[in-house]
Amino acid sequence: MMPGAGGDVNTTLPLVLNIALSALCLGTCVGSILSIIGIVFAFQATNAKSAGDVATAKAKAKQSMMMFYVSAGLGLALYVVIAVLQFLRMPAGR
Repeated sequence: MMPGAGGDVNTTLPLVLNIALSALCLGTCVGSILSIIGIVFAFQATNAKSAGDVATAKAKAKQSMMMFYVSAGLGLALYVVIAVLQFLRMPAGR
């Protein structure tokens, strides 16, 4: 494939999702670190796509989305644990 020809690889969605997740600070410090790693993978996918390396672009985009899923999952799990703990600490009269 010619350089710059790209391919059928969506590199924008992983980038936007990881940036949004990192900006919202959803979850733990580990989740934020994973979002930043996902942003790096998304940039690598974009660069590989523009260079014409579709296989690498697909792999990096997939890794970026995996980082998004893991960091979002960690954030949601943390919020569920916090909600349960707060519910258990409520006095009986409320």
